[in-house]
Order: sequence, then C-alpha cells, then structure tokens
Amino acid sequence: MDSALYRSTSDLHQSDNDTTSLTPSESKHQETPEHGFQRFFGSSNVFRLLGPKPDRPDLRSDLIIKNKVELLYESGLEAMSKSQFETAVICFNKAISLQPIQIRLYVEMGEAYLQLCDFQSAAQSYRQACYLDPEDTRFFHRLAFIYYLQGQCLYDKGMFLEALESFSKATELKPNFKSYQFRSLACLTALGRYSDSLKLVKQWLETDEQTADLFVLKARLHQQLSQMSLCYHSLKSALKLNPTCPEARGLLRQLKEAGEVCQQQARSKAVEGNLRGALVRSNTSVQYSPERASYYLFRGTLHRRLKDFTTAIEDLIQAIELSELVPEDALGERQEGTEEIQEEAHTQLVLTYNDFAVHSFSHGFYKEAAMLLSRAIQDHRDASGLFINRGESIRKQLSSSH
Repeated sequence: MDSALYRSTSDLHQSDNDTTSLTPSESKHQETPEHGFQRFFGSSNVFRLLGPKPDRPDLRSDLIIKNKVELLYESGLEAMSKSQFETAVICFNKAISLQPIQIRLYVEMGEAYLQLCDFQSAAQSYRQACYLDPEDTRFFHRLAFIYYLQGQCLYDKGMFLEALESFSKATELKPNFKSYQFRSLACLTALGRYSDSLKLVKQWLETDEQTADLFVLKARLHQQLSQMSLCYHSLKSALKLNPTCPEARGLLRQLKEAGEVCQQQARSKAVEGNLRGALVRSNTSVQYSPERASYYLFRGTLHRRLKDFTTAIEDLIQAIELSELVPEDALGERQEGTEEIQEEAHTQLVLTYNDFAVHSFSHGFYKEAAMLLSRAIQDHRDASGLFINRGESIRKQLSSSH
C-alpha cells in the first residue's frame, strides 16, 4: 500500500514537473495547425477541408444569374403567347435588371408594351436596343413604326401638334419612307401651316419623281394660300404629266368659272364708273386664269383710263403675246376671238402711248412724249394725229432747249 501511494505521489510530482517546465511561448511554438484544429473542434470532421474544393457549377453566381434570366425570358415569351402582356413585361423587366445588356430582352419587352398600346415605353425599350446595337437597322425601323403608330393615335384624337412630333421622329429614323412624310404633311395641313406643307411638297418634287398627284397637291396648297395663279400653273403641270387627271381638270374648271364670274363683275363695275372696283375684280380674274388674253386686255384698258400707263402697256403687250402663243387654255379649250383680241390690244396700246405722251407733254417732259409717240407710230402708222402730236412735242423740245 505504501509503495502504491509512493508511485501515485511520484507520478503526480512528475506531471507537475512536466507542466511547469513549458513556458507559454514554448507551447505556442510547438502547437501545429492540426493540433489547433483538434483543440477547437475535437475529432469532428464537419469543418475539415478534405482534399481540393469540388467544382460546383450550380453554385457559380454568373451561371445562376444566366439561368434565372433564361427562365424569366422563357416565362415572358410564354406569357406573350397567352396574351398576358402585363405579366410578360414584368418577366422581361426582371430579366433586364439581372442582365441589362441583353438586346433580346429590350426587344421583347418593347413588343409587349406595343401590344399594350404603351407607345412611349415601347419606344424607350427599342431605343435601348438601338443603343446596344447601332448597326442593326431593324431596330431603328421598328422604332420608327412605333412612332408612326403613336402619331396616328394622336392624330385620331385631334392632337395634331403632338402627332406631328411623332411622325417627324419616324421620318428621321426612316427618311425614305413616304408614308411617314405624308402623315407629317397631314398634320401640317390640319394645323393650318400651309406654307410649311408647301415647302415639303416642293422638296418632294425636287428630289423624287414628279407625278400629277404631287402637282395637284401643290395646287391645292396654293389655293389655301390664295395663290391662284400658282395654283393654275401647278394644275397645268399636272395635266402635262397626266392629261386625263380628273382632279386637275376639275379644279381647273373651278378656277375658270370663278375667273369668268370675277370678269363679269369687273365689267359691270366699269360700266357703273367704278374703275377702282373694276380693277380689283379684274385682278382677281387674272389670278384665276393667268393665260386668258382677254382678261389682260380689259385690265390694260382700265389701267389706261386710270392713267397708270406703264402697267397698262405691260398688260396690253401680255394680251398680244398670249393671243399669239397660247391659242388654247390649260384644259385644251381654244380661246375665242384671238385675232380680235390682238387687233384690239394693238389699238389700246397705241392709245396708251398717245395718252402717256400727252400726259408727259402736259408736265413738260417733251423728249419723253416724243419717244412715246414714236413707239405709237411704229405700231399704228396710219394715225395722222400721232404724227401731229409728235411734231408738237419735238417743237416744244427744241424751243425749250433754246
């Protein structure tokens, strides 16, 4: 018993000696990573890394996002096929938030918005697609079509200015597509901006193939601007391209009839002695039928009676030229009495020269009076009074020089 107690005591002392013989620095120096792992976790292998880390593709973040985007994309397409466009927009929008550089997501979301008639959002989606792939013209053309649909809806609501903006955007994206340009023209005319409309039509006539329809359109715009003479010439150009164009012939007929009414009113006022009123109506008749020689003859006579000799001479010369060069009007109908008009115009021209000379003579312009009378004599050599007047003018001129 004593020996056993001695051994136990001896072992205890030996243990104490072993413990106290190691300093903390020595213990830390001798502890290995394996000893540390065992000291903290014991014999458990749950947290122990056994061998190399396994390859788990299903746990890679990029693949997780890619798979989720693909799932959302397929869900969006399925919703589109079931006409569940709101759901499709939500799916595509979530997919875009995960991968904002996939063009197909913007395209499909734009189509979903288009089915919902949300043109603004559809255009925004396609604008992003155009930004991501500026080389693909299909996206630009589709965006132009969206603007066209938006403009058409606004036009139907009477919002012409907003519609014009949409059609203009569509035209910028697809400039050679005439349908978009025609819709812009419709908006301009609806807004009463006929001058801008006319500029657009003139541009088409300069850059594109000239057609009778374009000239008729140009003529109608001139009519809206009260530019009847230009309206007449545009219709004449239309008939050159298509002699049987019913719109051009019908509108020309209206101009001709309106000119005849104005001419009749002008003659009535002249008979009443209202020469100024007659001149106003005569000007209008000339605007309606700018190639009618008889109208120029009558207006020239009015100018002579109103002592506007320069303008009278211009009108009478125009009457002579038209009666010689334009025997038919734009409708192909022959102008009656062209020979009588020429003869009467020559007579009125001589009288105008004579009256102008007398007017100049009375104001002391003897040289000018003699020149005018010489012009009159060239046109009418059998008028003896003209020679007498010219001689008197020359005599006065000579006497004044001395």
